[in-house]
Amino acid sequence: MKILYVFLDETKSPGVRKKVRSKINSLNNQGIDTLGIFLNTEVKKNENNFEEKIEYVKLKIKPLSTIFNRRYLRDVKWLFETKKYNKERYRLLSEIIEKHFFDFIIMRYPLANRELLRFVKKNKNKIIFEHNSKELVELSLSKQNKVLNHIIENEKLYGPKVLGYAKAIFGVGNEVVQYEVSRTKTNQKPNCVISNGIDVDSIDIRNLPKYDGKEIRILFLTGSPSPWVGIDIVLESLANFSGKQDVKLYIVGPENEELITLSSELNLNTIVDFTGSKANDELDYYFNLCHIAFGTMAMTRVGLSEHSSLKVCEYAARGIPFVLGYDDTNFCKSKAFKPYFSKIEPKNNRIDFSQVIQFGESVMHLPNHSAEMHKIAKEELDSEVKMKKLKDFLIGLK
Repeated sequence: MKILYVFLDETKSPGVRKKVRSKINSLNNQGIDTLGIFLNTEVKKNENNFEEKIEYVKLKIKPLSTIFNRRYLRDVKWLFETKKYNKERYRLLSEIIEKHFFDFIIMRYPLANRELLRFVKKNKNKIIFEHNSKELVELSLSKQNKVLNHIIENEKLYGPKVLGYAKAIFGVGNEVVQYEVSRTKTNQKPNCVISNGIDVDSIDIRNLPKYDGKEIRILFLTGSPSPWVGIDIVLESLANFSGKQDVKLYIVGPENEELITLSSELNLNTIVDFTGSKANDELDYYFNLCHIAFGTMAMTRVGLSEHSSLKVCEYAARGIPFVLGYDDTNFCKSKAFKPYFSKIEPKNNRIDFSQVIQFGESVMHLPNHSAEMHKIAKEELDSEVKMKKLKDFLIGLK
């Protein structure tokens, strides 16, 4: 079996890119001949530490993320530029496909438009879409403007048609999968839930920090300050906490002026540190410093009570216990992980912070918990484990 795995790289997220690369390598390790195409990615091939079957393809025109930043490109001109961009990227993909034979083409769902519809029609019953969210719900949370409205209208118009031509659908959680299946005309499409995984061997186990019984240090790692991350919920809940323990919260990720202002208004400047984005040794520092961590806390804002988070997969592989605000596909049914995380669901956009402290104090006394979490992650979350399930699904589609 030969697979083309297409990553259009709209997110520019290093964590997502790393996950996709790991998936492609794991499929090849499973005996599924898989070629990856990364379109407009910032990753350079010589930066990888392992051999991989991935081609990095650049468009001859600027990516839309660059176009968005140009204030003079608005309305009609933006529409012209985006049509040209989409036409070029699907032309390039078609050229690649014509040079090879592929049984299936896996695509992280790129949002629908006329050019994508033409592409899936041309490759009818070969495209398998991978979904990570309820796209229309997520789009509705962004600040509304003419450009976003055009994207939403395209998704409403073309999305069901695009999905109708797909061979199959898989996603990170059952709610996401059933949502996408329901968008097709027949409400029937081969589907599968494959939760997020991680290359566990590439993740170093953190050093266990000491706990003096007085100060508890909490990490909140985030790739973006999006509403569903729930940073605002954690800040407002922390402001209402009146326990005896001293709390220090480190928010590691892109800074957001609205959240920094909120923190200041809540008088949290001395206990909340917005560190900015960190990587490598600088990121290791915060994992080694903190006792516990926050996962995503507001999934209900995107219409989900169940999901699978890449961030908490990294928490597990690093060996830092964590708090969740939703049912995670990987953890909530895992007996092995049960002692190492706590689900504290927000009510009226607040959580009981004393429960967070109680969980932290209980888990920090578990001996060698970082090494134990890393071991369980290898058994349950590793990319090889997840891609074995995808392999079986693909074979069943033949």
